Amino acid sequence: MRKSLICKYILLSFFVVAIINLKTIDGYAADYDLWVGNTRVTSDNENNILDGTASFNHDTNTLTLEGSNITTSYSKNGNTYGIYSELDSLTVSGYGSITNSAIGIGSNQNNATLTVNGTGTGINISTVACGICTNYQSETLNLKGKITTEATGGSSRGIFSAGTVNIVDGTLFAKGSWGIETGYFSDGSKDINIGANVTKVTATIYREDSVYYPLRTFGNININPALSITTPAGGYVGMGDSNTKVILASDGSCPKTVVIEPVGNNNTNNNNDTDNSHNSDTTNNETTKPATIPSFKLNTSSVVIQKGKTLKTVKATLTNDEIKSVESANSKIATVSYSGTTLSIKGIKKGSTKITVTTKSGLSCKLNVKVQTGKVKTTKLKVSKKSVNLASKGSIATVKATASPDYVSTKEKITVKSSNKKIATAKIDQETGEITITAKKKGSCKITVKAGKKTVTIKVKVKK
Repeated sequence: MRKSLICKYILLSFFVVAIINLKTIDGYAADYDLWVGNTRVTSDNENNILDGTASFNHDTNTLTLEGSNITTSYSKNGNTYGIYSELDSLTVSGYGSITNSAIGIGSNQNNATLTVNGTGTGINISTVACGICTNYQSETLNLKGKITTEATGGSSRGIFSAGTVNIVDGTLFAKGSWGIETGYFSDGSKDINIGANVTKVTATIYREDSVYYPLRTFGNININPALSITTPAGGYVGMGDSNTKVILASDGSCPKTVVIEPVGNNNTNNNNDTDNSHNSDTTNNETTKPATIPSFKLNTSSVVIQKGKTLKTVKATLTNDEIKSVESANSKIATVSYSGTTLSIKGIKKGSTKITVTTKSGLSCKLNVKVQTGKVKTTKLKVSKKSVNLASKGSIATVKATASPDYVSTKEKITVKSSNKKIATAKIDQETGEITITAKKKGSCKITVKAGKKTVTIKVKVKK
């Protein structure tokens, strides 16, 4: 009898331990390879990070900052990071500040894409080693909107990417021992590409000697013809140390600050000067012509498809580029083809895989694909704010709505409707999910947000 009880107790103990371990495994599966300050992002906290000033959409891998003040850090490989990612792709969008870390925003994942998009007052970073950093040569860094980075260390970089840097649009300010730098000695193919929609790029340095430059790359510096180097006057792309490309002053010296902005913004610009003394073939004065920069993106980062169905809503937006190839990592789960800029993806059997789209210029994107047996519908709908206070008539507030899966997978648009248009109206941008709420007169009403059969309401109060 006693032996029987002991055996039962032992079996029960093993059962309890197994249950605990299963819960631990399930909990770990909901952790994401993303840290904001010293907090790891999980399925439990993704909608409420940093006291609600940040949120993460794991379907699109988008971290949204809404006035975030990141003062703590995550430690990895001897460095501290304000935001640290090991995701295949990450978009950091919004406005806020990052301080008290060695690196402001860092990505450390092979073949990953990091996009930083500053909105409103922008993303402001003040660190020691590097403002924004990607560590793998296969990584791509895209910079958009309003971004300010300042790194104060002795061998610091305002922006550094082991891979390619694309400055897509907006206003960028980068300061460090080097302002903006890409590539390593072992690979000379990593470029700095500055696109036509840029308002202003300012790169500046603390130190002035032969190896410190505002812009430096082991690849090329490609400046769209719509832009020009306005500081220094007569500045040009030439050769720096260790076979790098840099921007030099008209006399071949290294400037402390480089400014690039639309043609005509500064009539002192000397790019069309008839003095060609800096166009010699010497290694310290080699010039390169600005090139039109290819760009490429997909309208979503992940899709869900019903088994046996074909999805034709994934589209590419390309500038001066074309799709070269599309490939499924597992054609037993999903196959893919393309026509022009539209992908055709067919679900073969239940499971998950990735599709890689590569362009003729060498750019690439990865698309996460999930195939399920049932019909694809909206399963989750959330808004960044569930209540809005507007001061008076004419006041405007914006709220971000996110549906999962998104419209590309479900074909279920997000709609908005005000319960009283005389108090407040609402409209939504389908591409960004941004809802604009406009006050009409004093009072209260509700905005109903709907996608498929999912609904969320936003309480609106107009004070006067």
